[in-house]
Amino acid sequence: MAALTLSLASACSSDSDEPKARETLELDPTVSASTSPESSPTTAEPAAENAIPTSYPEVGLEFAALPAATGAEAAALATYVEYERGLRQLSRTGELNRLLTDNAAASLTPTLESTVDYLQGNDIRYRGTAVLSVAFEASGKQAAVLDLCTDASDLELVTAGEPGPVEGAPRAAGRVVLTAGGGDWIVTQYDTLEDPC
Repeated sequence: MAALTLSLASACSSDSDEPKARETLELDPTVSASTSPESSPTTAEPAAENAIPTSYPEVGLEFAALPAATGAEAAALATYVEYERGLRQLSRTGELNRLLTDNAAASLTPTLESTVDYLQGNDIRYRGTAVLSVAFEASGKQAAVLDLCTDASDLELVTAGEPGPVEGAPRAAGRVVLTAGGGDWIVTQYDTLEDPC
């Protein structure tokens, strides 16, 4: 599989397996992954005022789709977007940044540092734009699971200043798990899946 998410997700994945993540997810029946502005016309306008931006050209990140979200879902989604921006910045600079360290669980720190070592040690950076679609697989007050589809067809791998293609399939599926603790959401798992999207 190709794409920045593959290179970075391998460095940002947790060791926990999927069934455990799903077993511990406490879902709130009042929060639905299919919530849309059409189904909640009274909340559509305020949500638009506080909408999360979908374009971050300075780090080569565009969101083709972000789910409509309020309350706990919106907070989890905002944390994920900050983390994803941090990953894209890392891929361009080869350095850790506060978007990652502020939004990642401590368990992800060793793999993030390993990614930095790999990028710097091999003089590798990425350029171009990744386009992501994001949807909630499940969500609750304490945990959320996001499904990702990353289109990396515009990305280039730059090794020692020489641009080249990113190998593998240009579209890759991913999965992100976030948990809430002490009022703040953090990314606890970020995986690239085997299936294309």
